[in-house]
Amino acid sequence: MRKFLEEAKGQSAAERGGLVWEETAMNRLLGVSVLVLIGLSIGCEEAKVEKAKVRGGGKEWAIKADMAGACNCAVPCPCGGLGPPTLGYCETNQLVEIKKGHYKGVSLDGLSLVMTWRGGNWVKYYVSDKATDKQFDAVQKLMPAAVGFISKMKVLSAEKVPVSVERTATRIKFSVPESKVEIERVKGRDGGPMITQNHPHPWKAIDLIQYKAIAWSHDGKDDKKFSYSGTNASTSKVDVASKD
Repeated sequence: MRKFLEEAKGQSAAERGGLVWEETAMNRLLGVSVLVLIGLSIGCEEAKVEKAKVRGGGKEWAIKADMAGACNCAVPCPCGGLGPPTLGYCETNQLVEIKKGHYKGVSLDGLSLVMTWRGGNWVKYYVSDKATDKQFDAVQKLMPAAVGFISKMKVLSAEKVPVSVERTATRIKFSVPESKVEIERVKGRDGGPMITQNHPHPWKAIDLIQYKAIAWSHDGKDDKKFSYSGTNASTSKVDVASKD
């Protein structure tokens, strides 16, 4: 800096003015470059959203998933437009395995999560620890959009955790650190599964198969804790998308 000042003393006003002009021009060029980079970044994000829409048939969000869960109702569950909950309220542990899905520009293909809730009151999200931060945020926006009644619940917590799933021909076990479920398929008249078509389920369940809970529970770090056995359980598929 001292050397620069000493050199500047020996320069003419014109020379010094030229330096000022060059510095100003450089600053302006730098500012334009920053704006261009910001524009390109915004453009890339918009392109990602459009690409996701194209991949999802032009939809802002879409989900194709396998569902499995247990609730505290009697078998079969009277909810979903058939009647009020058996105990007057609904407590649930629900596994969602997304086969193909996206929310805006974020792909959610292959992502699993467990939701634990008390209907109309609160919900907790346990998202696979394999999720990226963007997927973690996006899936919390996708589920209320895809399953409307969840949007009316207060989100108590959301965290990344290991999601464990085990299957046999007639049983399913899944768990996260605070919620555990084991369910067994109910036999139909011919010994095969009991399948309900066109069920008036809130998330438009496809091929709802009747199960019965062997045991399931939630043991939250807060005061939200419950444990049941012998209650309703089911599996189904879901295939829904935004209307845009």
